[in-house]
Parts: sequence; structure tokens; C-alpha cells
Amino acid sequence: MNSLALHHASSGLQAVVAWAAVPNAATCREAESRLSGAELGLMRRLHRPQDQHRFVAARLLLADLAARQTGATASAIHLGEVPGGPGRAKPRLSVPGWDASISHDAGMVAAAVSPAPVGVDIQMTSCADRVRRLSEVFTEAELHWLAGHRSREDACLRWTAKEAILKARGTGFWEDPRDARNDSLHARANGVELVSLCPTPGYVLSLALLAPQVPRRPHREPPHP
Repeated sequence: MNSLALHHASSGLQAVVAWAAVPNAATCREAESRLSGAELGLMRRLHRPQDQHRFVAARLLLADLAARQTGATASAIHLGEVPGGPGRAKPRLSVPGWDASISHDAGMVAAAVSPAPVGVDIQMTSCADRVRRLSEVFTEAELHWLAGHRSREDACLRWTAKEAILKARGTGFWEDPRDARNDSLHARANGVELVSLCPTPGYVLSLALLAPQVPRRPHREPPHP
């Protein structure tokens, strides 16, 4: 497990994000024994085996990360769901006072925990061309930035930053991603600490941490890059 900490300048609170490669199919099947009955039910709603493997990997990464940060044992941490928009939910830790977020794309998963609202997103850079076509999710400032930054990593940086902010708010794309407070270029001015990195070649990850008093709303499905 690789990890990184992010501190919120005004509140002094911290978020920790971890990322890992999705294990092989046999390892994921063995790991299913650590899931709760509710989690197994959620996993079985996914029809493709690769989606089930990513689900298992992300859930267990989150449980292990939460155990390290809260002092509880991983087996004592149960993951529920916070209802969101249609067909969407946010992970809920069984440890009171802690927020959580997960993300996965292709062969990588990421998880984040914090006492404050937190969001994480990871994306393959091979999706960059599709990201650049999603002009309806970026502010004018972000579009201008993208026009001057042409690498695949640049495009996925702006996309994952946007997703992480909206996940941290608990709204997803139910909230207008073009609203000024969701501009990833001016995150700190809106009470959001934001960090982006390339955790492994071919991927970009962003982590967003909000001040605790920021309101949260229902979540909806994002446009897919």
C-alpha cells in the first residue's frame, strides 16, 4: 500500500489516500471472505468479473487504510453506504466521525479517509482525449488551462481534480461542476485543499479535502471520459 497525507490549511485536519494495483482474480476471490454480507450483495450486482475484482480490492484497501488511521482493527471496520443519487452511494465507515472515498479505474484502486469530507479519484491517462471532449464539466478557466496544457496527464489531472472535489462535497455531478466553487484551479479559495499526482505510470490521482462545515448534497453519475 502506497499512501500520501494532505493537511487542510484552515482546519488543521488531515486526509490520507492510499493506492494499489488490483490483485489477480484468484486473490480477489479469496479476499471476498473479508466482505460483509451487505458488501457481497453489492459486489454481486456487478456483472463483469473485472468490476467485481475492483470492488473487492477498493473495499479492502479502504478497510486497511481506515484501520491504520483510526486505530481499529481492519476486521472491526465495516463499510456501509450513504445513499446518493440514482444508483450511487458513498462508502460509510463504521467508525464514527470519519469520512471515506474510493475510486478505481482499470488495474488500479484508490481509497481515502479523513475526519473531514474527503474525495478521491483515479484515472488512466489513456482516457485523456475523451476527457478533453467533456467541455460541459469544466469552467472557462479550466478550459483555458487545458488549451495551454496538452499532455495526457494534464487532461486527467483536471478531470480527477474535478471528480475529487465533487465527491468530497458529497454531491457528485448533481451539483453543477462549472459552478465557481467547483473550479479546481481555485480550490483553496473555496475552502478545498487539493493535491494531484501520478501514482504509477499511466495513471493520475487527485485527493480533495474540505473544511468540515462545507455542506453536502446527493450524488449523481458523472459523464464518462
